[in-house]
Amino acid sequence: ALLVELRGVVEDLDELPRARQVAEKWGAEHHELVLGADRLLDDLPRMVAALDEPYAGGLPSWYVFEFIGRDCKVAMTGTGGDELFGNYGKWAGYLDRFGRRPARNPLTLYADDPLERSQRREFPHGHAYHRYLSDAMKRRLWRGEGASAPADTEAWLEERWRSTGVRDARDAVAAIDFGGQLPDEFLFMTDRFSMAHGVEARVPFLDRELVELAFRIPARLRSPRGDSKALLRRVVEPWLPAELREAPKRGFVLPLAGWTRGKLRPMIEEFLGPAALRRHDRLSPRAWDELILPHLRGEVDRSAQVFTLFMLELWARESACA
Repeated sequence: ALLVELRGVVEDLDELPRARQVAEKWGAEHHELVLGADRLLDDLPRMVAALDEPYAGGLPSWYVFEFIGRDCKVAMTGTGGDELFGNYGKWAGYLDRFGRRPARNPLTLYADDPLERSQRREFPHGHAYHRYLSDAMKRRLWRGEGASAPADTEAWLEERWRSTGVRDARDAVAAIDFGGQLPDEFLFMTDRFSMAHGVEARVPFLDRELVELAFRIPARLRSPRGDSKALLRRVVEPWLPAELREAPKRGFVLPLAGWTRGKLRPMIEEFLGPAALRRHDRLSPRAWDELILPHLRGEVDRSAQVFTLFMLELWARESACA
């Protein structure tokens, strides 16, 4: 068992005791790797070089594969388990609109954000799209033209949603995830980070027979309301203690607000400050005034957007130097 923690910044997500408990139950050889945030931030250029394209998520996985690669060349990961069993219940807010009976409206994009207020519209998907850059924001902040312009994410998701041809929103969300974020982000990152350290990563949750079996189960049973992984919890009951099976779902949330306003701030100001953006062929100078500076001042929290733009610029600079 291996767990990566950013000690001192995400103590509330510390799952080291649970990892130890599983290892003790099965007599497994247990290793713990405790990271400080400084080390992760210092290694960003190495991660960008290995990825070979812009990416701003899943970064602690780098150290998982680095650690594994010291002694092992094949490893199993849990990638796909979320997408197979409800994926954080992100369908819950709009299930009934596309399911069996109307209930409430879907999520809206930045409904309380002045930058987005004029572009407010209903968006019928529970995907993380609304946390990053909406099409309206991308068009406003993008300087390039033609083929270099950002893709229309809303249209892409809308087409994917309608083409699934399924009735239950849980199945539609799963279809979009399996055709988009899973291969384009999570499996991509898993492959690049693992191979950077000479590790062959296996994904047992994505075994074809298991996936086909899971999706033959009706969505209301596979991912019930209130506990989208209830079925999976029942399956593992013989092997995991109750306190682990019943523990709440936890995501790994990086402390981006502190990073972008702290250690990364000098680089953000260098890469995305007014002087840099005046020379930029991708981003408009208004990105500084309308998005980055208000965030750095603590007036609003646009951590995800600022970090995403920073990683884009870091990738562009590393690629130019390669």
